[in-house]
Amino acid sequence: MDSKYLFTLVPLTPAAIRIVKANRRYHEIYEGAECLSFKATHKSLFPGRLISIGRQPGINDVILPEDGSSRLQCSFYLVSGGELMLEDDTTGHHTYIDWVDDNGQQGKYSLQGDPRCRIIPLANPRLMQIIFGQEVSFQFKWRIPIGSKTAKKNLASIAQATITSNQGMALTVQRDRNVDPTAYEARTSNTPNVPKEFDRKPLRQIHVYDTIGSGRGWECLKAVDLRTGTIWAVKESRNQKKEAAGERWKAAFKREVEALAHLSHRNIIRLEHHQGWSLESPVQIFFQLYKGNVHSLLRKPHRCLENPSAPESWVPNFISQTLDGLSYIHKHRMVHQNIKPESILYDNGGPNNSVMFYISGFSLVVPKGFSGGGAGIPSFMAPDTTRYGDCDSASDVYSFGVTLLEVLGKYCISESRLSVDEWRAKLMIFNAKHYASYRDTLVPGAQLPKMQPGHSRIQSLVDNFLVRKSLKCVLEQDPKLRATAADARRNLLVDYPLYVNGRHQRNEAVPQPRREAAHRPRRVVAPRPRVMFKSRSEEDKLRPIIIDAHPRREAAHRPRRMVAPRPRVVFRPRSEEDKLRPIVIDAHPRRIRLRVGPRL
Repeated sequence: MDSKYLFTLVPLTPAAIRIVKANRRYHEIYEGAECLSFKATHKSLFPGRLISIGRQPGINDVILPEDGSSRLQCSFYLVSGGELMLEDDTTGHHTYIDWVDDNGQQGKYSLQGDPRCRIIPLANPRLMQIIFGQEVSFQFKWRIPIGSKTAKKNLASIAQATITSNQGMALTVQRDRNVDPTAYEARTSNTPNVPKEFDRKPLRQIHVYDTIGSGRGWECLKAVDLRTGTIWAVKESRNQKKEAAGERWKAAFKREVEALAHLSHRNIIRLEHHQGWSLESPVQIFFQLYKGNVHSLLRKPHRCLENPSAPESWVPNFISQTLDGLSYIHKHRMVHQNIKPESILYDNGGPNNSVMFYISGFSLVVPKGFSGGGAGIPSFMAPDTTRYGDCDSASDVYSFGVTLLEVLGKYCISESRLSVDEWRAKLMIFNAKHYASYRDTLVPGAQLPKMQPGHSRIQSLVDNFLVRKSLKCVLEQDPKLRATAADARRNLLVDYPLYVNGRHQRNEAVPQPRREAAHRPRRVVAPRPRVMFKSRSEEDKLRPIIIDAHPRREAAHRPRRMVAPRPRVVFRPRSEEDKLRPIVIDAHPRRIRLRVGPRL
């Protein structure tokens, strides 16, 4: 970046040519013309600025001639994200930007606000002129590759270093904090009912850099705020058919904004701004820009007949954070209805730059207990939704279970379209014991009969013990036996424990469905210290008593050896009559009794 120029100003008027010749320090021949070129590492005489333009040699880098531009003072500087800002530092309107692209002249790129400033997007329009005063006009041209992530990263590093070196200095003074009333949007019937922190905000003007996602009736854009230089992910509605009255298609966007405005959780995407509720305006919802979604983390290409060996290292964090956010949604009596890999975003924003996951895609959210049928991708729906149209928090848990199977590589939604023989072949490769007896289960009267083989095949993975035991609680066919999001999180983290400082974090399992009691560790009571008291003599009273706080080790109890006594035999002289009687000796261990038998 040090050896390359950031941008070039090509003169378009005679007054601009005179400025180029008067400032030889920045002189360069570019495309056959004498120009002013500037590097990103240039240090301006004005603190915190990249280039300062005016008539004062002590603070200005580019000196203007004395021909009507005495009051002109403007500057270029980099904001923290690496975007280039042009600011008019005078009280009057002396600096202008004329932007012309394929859509014609765009007024949103002109300097606005107080102080008047604007981001110059990293793009190549058909014409971009910067006009100083009345006679000075330059064409602005970027000298770095358009769309280069490396160049943008280097610019951000330079900007942050400049901001740090000038920390504590008020480089930009806000002169008028009262925004022009025309910058606000009038309320309509489509305007969401949200808390004050998300209501009555000025309209934002953006320049779109790229399209990063799309869905039914919307697309997600990577865009820069032309006022602040912040990069946002903007969900924008596509061109809809014009309606005679109202714009009922905006109801889904309104529902999404109202839901997100009442949710604040570290694992749920945060609402930043919304606009476009007036007639004939596209709806725009602003979010923080993340790296990607879980679908982009899955193994490519997916091989259905390959049994993966071990889960990825980020899987425990994915389980913990996603179910934590889902539990929070359910506590607020909402049902997401659209849990899938594409709806869960990730970024490196956790401790020690670890991966963090965020639930998004709230356009289908409904109140808990809503009985209007299911919505979303049918392959991720729960059996109770595809069969009976029921929609509850348990449906979200099952959708997460299907998502987790895709993350683990055990199953993908396309396998519901395989033939029975092809699925049996997969079960055989996975060493299933009863693969030959597998049959698709059909439910008469199901609302989505084509989705029933998928439920049957997922259940066969559980029945043949091809997935870990804890997945049974989220893939239970009966919603009454299915675990809640909070219970599923604790159960799954037993089989997929979190790592804390290189060690597994212990998690106690809660009772699972089907009477599977959790293990309870035996409570160990530590013995109290043994204290002995005795009478003390006069000498002993002067000595301190030291009591050992550790329990003394006592000898183990040994049971006394019991030896059975031998039978006692008593001999005595016998008379003639006794000789005729038999002697019976009782061998009882405690006492011996002689019994005389009957007479013969």
